[in-house]
Amino acid sequence: AEVAARSDAPLERAAYWAETAEAYAALLSPGGGLATEPKVHLLHGEFLEALGAPDAARGAFCSSYRASGEAHAYAEAFMADGVAALSDAAQPSPLQRHELALSYLGMAHCIAPATPELEEGLAAVRRARDALLRGADGPPGEEGTVKQEL
Repeated sequence: AEVAARSDAPLERAAYWAETAEAYAALLSPGGGLATEPKVHLLHGEFLEALGAPDAARGAFCSSYRASGEAHAYAEAFMADGVAALSDAAQPSPLQRHELALSYLGMAHCIAPATPELEEGLAAVRRARDALLRGADGPPGEEGTVKQEL
């Protein structure tokens, strides 16, 4: 409570966030010594989420998976989750299912970008999502077709 009452508290918080961002940048730089440590990337992602930078946070989480030594297994798991999301009954609309699938497939692509099967799957789900956004629901079974493409 005392800190919140101080007139310089917002400046101190801003300085803290800026200094912490610089520290992460130094630690994760090629010469920083911790660029290959998955947990540091994970912590960096959580820091970025707290800053309100969700895209940068996802990038840091992706770096954590890539640095883990098990990137391929993580990419496959995210791809499987993306495929499963297309038929996720917890998502009430086809658009929500496609958006969820794209988030999983996007992470898989970030982890293993040179995977042709994943590239094709992402493109298929994006096309289906874009059709849903345009209001072109298409014939029944269209979602199954997209899922089969994956």
